Amino acid sequence: MSGPAIVNLGDAFPFPAVTEGRRAGHSTWFETTQEQREHFRDVLPPIPFPGGFFVSEPAAYDGRGVPIYSAFVKLQGRYFVREFAADAHEAAFRELVNALKAEEDELPSPAPEVRRG
Repeated sequence: MSGPAIVNLGDAFPFPAVTEGRRAGHSTWFETTQEQREHFRDVLPPIPFPGGFFVSEPAAYDGRGVPIYSAFVKLQGRYFVREFAADAHEAAFRELVNALKAEEDELPSPAPEVRRG
């Protein structure tokens, strides 16, 4: 699998991009909107997990027979979606946190304050 990344979908419908990412073996999180998150929360009963929820209809099953769900999370005021096995939410959530930290590390440092006097 490739390393975690974040792809911003803007207000675009998140599928099939999310499913294609999982099928390609990527651990990509897709940034989405609050509206998309609320739509998928309301379309089927959500299955809550710490930090988010699964859409209750499995997208597929992994080789062990564990359901793979679309998972939506809110973190740092932003909304994300990714598909992964139901028993992998903790690891997937850590990957998102690490990807967000990596984003922060890539931001330019603020210019030093210049004293005039």
